[in-house]
Amino acid sequence: MVQRLLPGVLILLLLFVATGCTKKRTPPPQPLPPPPPQELIEADARFDAGDWPAAAQLYQSVISEYPELSQPLLDRIHFRLGLIYANPDSSLWDPAQAQELLSPFAQSAGSEYQPEASILVTLLQQLSKVEGQYTSTKRELRRVSDELNKIKEIDRARRRDQQP
Repeated sequence: MVQRLLPGVLILLLLFVATGCTKKRTPPPQPLPPPPPQELIEADARFDAGDWPAAAQLYQSVISEYPELSQPLLDRIHFRLGLIYANPDSSLWDPAQAQELLSPFAQSAGSEYQPEASILVTLLQQLSKVEGQYTSTKRELRRVSDELNKIKEIDRARRRDQQP
């Protein structure tokens, strides 16, 4: 009787082992990323409230105190700093600094911030060009005004000399 059951048991055992060996093992679940630092949460709240100086200071603090932050969090911080410096309503308005922070995102097709950064960098470049033209025009206007004042002074001197 054992000899009759033995082939069946061996077949079942082989099937069990064979199916167990071909079964794909799922990798262990990845650990959850650590929660963002409290300073980052506070910086985001200040940013959302329009308190640009406080947000910028907190973002800078987070960058220096938490160098191990994930790349997506660092990208968000740098993008938001770029927005703060690009905002003319901010007391920290600095188009050159904004352009420096936003340019890497504008040039990275894989960045989630690429569309907005590209538009902002283009606008900042145009602003810089217009500011240069304004400065040049203002300088030229001052030169012409100075020449006009010299001509007026010469004309006044002639009138005085021609008076009887």
